[in-house]
Amino acid sequence: MYSYIFRVDAGDIAEIGTGHLYRCITIYDYLLQKGLKKEQLKFVIKSKKNFSLGKKILNKRKINFISIDNKIKDFSKQELNFLNTLKSKVIIFDRLSLINRNFLNGLKPNHKRIIGIDIKKKSNLKLDLYINPLQNNLIDKKKFQNYKNNILPSFFHKDKNKNKINIGKKNLNFFTFFGGYDFKNINKKIKAISKIKSMNIKSGKIFFYLNLKKADIIICSGGLTVFDAIYFNKIIIAIPQYNHQLINLKCLHNKKVCFLVKTDKGFEKNLNVCLEKILSLSLKEKILIHKMQKKIICQKSQIKLLNKIYEFSKSVF
Repeated sequence: MYSYIFRVDAGDIAEIGTGHLYRCITIYDYLLQKGLKKEQLKFVIKSKKNFSLGKKILNKRKINFISIDNKIKDFSKQELNFLNTLKSKVIIFDRLSLINRNFLNGLKPNHKRIIGIDIKKKSNLKLDLYINPLQNNLIDKKKFQNYKNNILPSFFHKDKNKNKINIGKKNLNFFTFFGGYDFKNINKKIKAISKIKSMNIKSGKIFFYLNLKKADIIICSGGLTVFDAIYFNKIIIAIPQYNHQLINLKCLHNKKVCFLVKTDKGFEKNLNVCLEKILSLSLKEKILIHKMQKKIICQKSQIKLLNKIYEFSKSVF
């Protein structure tokens, strides 16, 4: 019996990307820090064709995994049958799919605790732990509070006391990232804008956290990266790729945590206007952004959630 099984995917596919997998790797790393052995932890992933990115990421980190057929649908009877060939104290699902009662009940004999991250479910369906920091069926006030209910891949990468907002200097550092799959080619559009061409701009997954930390301004989509940037207390221009991202970014923008630009016909003009606004920010406005960001997510809130996940396996005998 495994202590934890992670059922998660990554790929060059819209709304999947790499964020779900990297969040599970963060949980995995935390569990190792708490004393669990690699042999007690197992990833189950789709690993062929468009899903091969997950295999590449896990192999690079020397993390053990089992492959499941790409054709098997999320929360289907076929997936249930596959997962029930394994046993665990805790099984974690991290994805945007809708779970059903038959699947949930079918898991329980072989998987003692069930955790769902970002999954969709009906209100009367109970999991042992339900982590959905980006719920869109909440009013803005509750949505803002719920953002604390998150675990970020940047958890182990933030330097203490290095979170100054530096927009007054002449040579600004930019970092752009639009998830593991930038299907709208937003990054390419940004780099073609004359105002940005002259800037010091980094992008992509290579040296991701180093570039994120060094950047003065982050331009990213509305996935986990925007929350990484908030955690690092950066000035952010957020550009949504999907409607669920737009809903959350509107909330963050209204709370003056980030700037919002949409990919419509006036994209270049709106982005230039946004940059001008950022470059003219007063010290008071910068400090306000910083304060609001700290209300969303911090190391303390993440440790609390990670410890709750860790305690689950200890309560199963």
